[in-house]
Amino acid sequence: MNIEKNKPLGAQLRDTSHCIKYFIDGSLNKSIKEKLTGIEGMTMEFLALHENEEVTASHYMKVANISKATVSQILTGMEKKGLIKMEPSKKDKRKKVISFTKKGREVSDSFDKAFIKINCQIEKGLTDKDKKELVRLLNKIKNNVSLKKKD
Repeated sequence: MNIEKNKPLGAQLRDTSHCIKYFIDGSLNKSIKEKLTGIEGMTMEFLALHENEEVTASHYMKVANISKATVSQILTGMEKKGLIKMEPSKKDKRKKVISFTKKGREVSDSFDKAFIKINCQIEKGLTDKDKKELVRLLNKIKNNVSLKKKD
C-alpha cells in the first residue's frame, strides 16, 4: 500500500488502520489454533496485564475507549469460545469480574508470542526516532479528534 499524494490524510490513516487490522487478524489466524480477532487478542493482553486486579466490562470499556455494545460483543464471543469467564465480584455482587479460563491462559500465552512477530513486521524499517515521531504525530491527531476534547 502506497500513500497517495492527493488523498486526504484522514483517508490515508483509515486505509493504514484497516491494512494493519487485516494483517494482525490474518497473522493471528495463521499462528494460533483458536481463531481470534485483533480486538480479542488486545482484550486478552489487557486481561493478562491486569490479571491480579478485578477487571469488569465497564473498567475495560473506559480504558480501551470503546463502546459498551462493542465490549459486550467482544466479551460474549470470548466467553462462548471458552477463553474467559465472568463471575460476580466478591466486593460487589452486581459487578461481574472477567478472568481467564485455563484455555484462555494458554491462548493468551500463544498470542503473546505471535504478537511479538506481528509487531516486528509492523515496525520493520523504522528507527527509534521514526517510532517516537510517529507516536507523537498520532497522539496529536488523536487529540485533535478526541470526543472528550472541548472546543
